[in-house]
Amino acid sequence: MLSLDQLTLTLGTEEDSPRLLSQISATFKRGEFIAVIGPSGCGKSTLLKMIAGIATGQEEGSIHWDGRNLADEDFIPSEFGYVPQFSIAYEDLTVGECIEYSARLRV
Repeated sequence: MLSLDQLTLTLGTEEDSPRLLSQISATFKRGEFIAVIGPSGCGKSTLLKMIAGIATGQEEGSIHWDGRNLADEDFIPSEFGYVPQFSIAYEDLTVGECIEYSARLRV
């Protein structure tokens, strides 16, 4: 299970530093197929980068994978994959078609 608890990402340490994500919490069961959708610039890629451990900025909150705190222990390489949108999204397809084709590859 993947558990996100109060994830916040800020670009700096000053009080007025830009906040990219604010108090994101969610739980995803192992084996679930999910899609993170929203308008451009809302933080989808930033959230996934935080989960993958490649975000830059001041992080708060916690991420747990199968009971392990990822701040203390990283994913085993076979447990997690991150593919940036421009590697799999095709301009000629709708968002729904991209998700459908990705789901077909996985299932």
